[in-house]
Amino acid sequence: MDVTETKKHQEEQQRIITQLQLSEARFRNLVENAPVGIAIYMGREAIVGVVNEAMLTIWGKDKSVIGLPLSKALPELVSENQPYLQLLDEVFTTGKRYNGNAEKALLVHDGELKEGYFTYIFQPLWDAQNEIYAVMQIAIDVTDQVAARLQLERTEEMLRFSVEAAKAVSWSIDLDTRELTVPKEFFRTYDLPQNQQQTLETMSAQIPAEYRQQALASIEKSLAEGSELQIEHPIQTADGIRWLRVFGKVNPATPLQRASFSALTLDITEQKQDEIRKNDFIGMVSHELKTPLTSLTAMVQLLKSKLNRHNDHFLGNVAGNAEKQVKRMTRMINGFLNVSRLDSGKILLNKERFELLHLVEEVVGEIRLHNSKQTFEMRGGQPVWVEADKDKISSVISNLLSNAAKYSPKDTSVFITFEVDDKYVTLSVQDQGLGIKPEDQEKIFDRYYRVEDHRTHHIAGFGIGLYLSAEIIRLHGGHISVESTPGRGSTFHFSLPV
Repeated sequence: MDVTETKKHQEEQQRIITQLQLSEARFRNLVENAPVGIAIYMGREAIVGVVNEAMLTIWGKDKSVIGLPLSKALPELVSENQPYLQLLDEVFTTGKRYNGNAEKALLVHDGELKEGYFTYIFQPLWDAQNEIYAVMQIAIDVTDQVAARLQLERTEEMLRFSVEAAKAVSWSIDLDTRELTVPKEFFRTYDLPQNQQQTLETMSAQIPAEYRQQALASIEKSLAEGSELQIEHPIQTADGIRWLRVFGKVNPATPLQRASFSALTLDITEQKQDEIRKNDFIGMVSHELKTPLTSLTAMVQLLKSKLNRHNDHFLGNVAGNAEKQVKRMTRMINGFLNVSRLDSGKILLNKERFELLHLVEEVVGEIRLHNSKQTFEMRGGQPVWVEADKDKISSVISNLLSNAAKYSPKDTSVFITFEVDDKYVTLSVQDQGLGIKPEDQEKIFDRYYRVEDHRTHHIAGFGIGLYLSAEIIRLHGGHISVESTPGRGSTFHFSLPV
């Protein structure tokens, strides 16, 4: 018999079978090595026919689920009344693909029911007779992304709540166009026409002239250097003066966004008014106390003089101590009065030309008369002339020396040194006292700030001496700073233009 045709037919069948096996092997290899979860559910019973390791990891199962209906492989889909079996059946019966985006699923891992979020598709598969024989699922675990998004939303909600509670306004500047992006609250805060394009210039026009230059300079410096901004300034509105505090920071350019400056404005009018009233009260009280205190000082000095002539040493010492306390109270009242004047801009500098080294020697001599616990040593120094307010610079030197003595143990030394260059003379006061912690050094020149711990609770003070000293040096165009190691002492430096 001639079997040529039969042989050709058999060879064609074998070739087709081989191609099908190769195609199936490729398909299984693709599924097995896919970076996303893939499973194929056979028939309407949704028998797990094919599943890769990525999907088994998502399920928290092993390959023993192959051949089981999905309802048996993942019984938590039934017990927790989850919609996925119903969705799968609808895809099988309707032939319409289903897309799920970051949907929640409860799956058992190591005996514990855990919540996860997944993006997935149910895709129907057709055979040669155009009938659905299976449904393929592709799934991606997006739990971490959803958790990050939810955390971001919570953070943004808390930020929005905080901003609203503080009656703050956020805005930004495009560093290329210099245009402002502002919310509607911005126009009300700055008393500007609604929906008008804003720039830094239109905003700063609301600031009174005497404050405008300094505010703009601070903003421009922050924009140029990328440094953080924190300023206070008033604005002129139809209802009067309103005080604002502005915080800002530069956001560098990225491949996805342009460089910008983000800012937050707080209305501190009530706080500022309270502060002004407080300072006015302190100034008034301090001024009123000076008159009786001057008379009291004179009376105590007269009493001390008479007692000393009568050789009554006990009462003479009592009168001497009373005189010291009166002088201390005088310095305290003068300090509060100067703070009040400083805040109201009424502190004036009576500059004169004088030799600084001679002034330092005078102040050191006065300190030595009233302090026998420490020794004060001048190191080097040369005559140098400055143009400054002699009384106020004297108070700065006196304050630094008094603090050095106050915070140092008995029988230690305080060293005073000079450094002079073409532009500045720098005076340093070094003690061997308690030292200052790094976190306190950042605030040591703030108003009313005092270092509070078990070593300093017995040392009197109101925290205005260093604040006043820093402001006096600043008004003279100089600099003040501190270096300190806890337990080993501190060194305060201030410089003045020569």
